[in-house]
Amino acid sequence: MVTWEEPPADPASPPALDEPEPFVTRALETLAVPRSTPVLDVACGGGRHLLWLERHGFAAFGTDPDAACLRHARAVLEREARAVRVAVADARELPFAGGRFGAVIAHRALDRGPAADVRRAVTEVARVLRHEGVFVGTLLSTRTWERDAAGASVARHFCDEAAARDLLGAFDVDGLALDEYSDDEGRRHSHWRFVAIRGRSAPSCERRP
Repeated sequence: MVTWEEPPADPASPPALDEPEPFVTRALETLAVPRSTPVLDVACGGGRHLLWLERHGFAAFGTDPDAACLRHARAVLEREARAVRVAVADARELPFAGGRFGAVIAHRALDRGPAADVRRAVTEVARVLRHEGVFVGTLLSTRTWERDAAGASVARHFCDEAAARDLLGAFDVDGLALDEYSDDEGRRHSHWRFVAIRGRSAPSCERRP
């Protein structure tokens, strides 16, 4: 069940805030829409992108399946007296009417689950985006070390370029590129970064209650 989360922040334990992802902020800085436009951060975590959005004049909304993360996001926003619009929700069922947002962020939000779950989440993004809305996010690449890791307890969906473009078929893909680095143990981490525009082929914008 989707619920709007209003947990009290713990003033004795203010959360540390990670810096926003430069790839995300660069994409949103070029939006040809009023800065008051609503923007959704799917799997917003502790609120690093929400705070950046609010500071730059956007109306920030966030969803995350983890209520503890949203408690951190709330505290981060309240420290600067920013609006708090966060909801406990799964990416596969976003609690918003169709066409609600001018942009959606899904950075490291589409990494877990089988292919059907990832596709459903992408379809939900298309539904809540306005026509010509901007979708900024990442997908897990087949080149990452995690693909060959034995005994993985969580299902993952890995994409080569063709699979990534297929998942984004309802969008006009404005940019798709690999983001890779090696950690201290020599393991390669690899994601597809993308910027895509909601086209006319996206799912119809049905209104949810």
